[in-house]
Amino acid sequence: MLVKDQLPINIREGASFVEFLAEFDPSYHLPCERQYQKLLTDAFLSSKKSLKEILSNNIITCSLTCDLWTERNHMGYLRVTFELVLTIKYLPYPHTGEMIAEALNFILDDWKLMNRVFTITMDNGSNMVKAIKFMPNIVRIPCTAHTLQCAIGKGLVDAELLIARAKRLMLFFTTPKQTERLINAQKNLQ
Repeated sequence: MLVKDQLPINIREGASFVEFLAEFDPSYHLPCERQYQKLLTDAFLSSKKSLKEILSNNIITCSLTCDLWTERNHMGYLRVTFELVLTIKYLPYPHTGEMIAEALNFILDDWKLMNRVFTITMDNGSNMVKAIKFMPNIVRIPCTAHTLQCAIGKGLVDAELLIARAKRLMLFFTTPKQTERLINAQKNLQ
């Protein structure tokens, strides 16, 4: 239920859920959090093993997508997908091209995809571009959405002053003080 319906592990703490289970069997006691975590870990490892076998037996070549981001806690994560998320891996700082390439090679080896991947779509970060240089026989495809975002961002640089002035003008007219003045002016003009 937790895996299939993507429910949080703390559902077992909800009063409604406990009441729901009690309707079926009042003597049933929910497993502790440690048991839940073990069950989820076992289910994950079993699913991963099955998926590895499927990929190993059925994939001749493939393309991946890759994304690297830093959380608010300043911890970096590398996500690799192939139709579905294969992994989200903690990547310690610094996020150099060499570190990214090493992590990607580890992931490809772990998933038995080494020498089967021929392209990886990723953003235009210099570290991502450099990472592919350390991975022979793999072509980097720039992410279209990221490229478009960068182009739009550069195109809007000239309009930044105009946008800032428009925002200040909108803010001026939407303050409570100015709203009252506008209402009074409308009343005076009928």
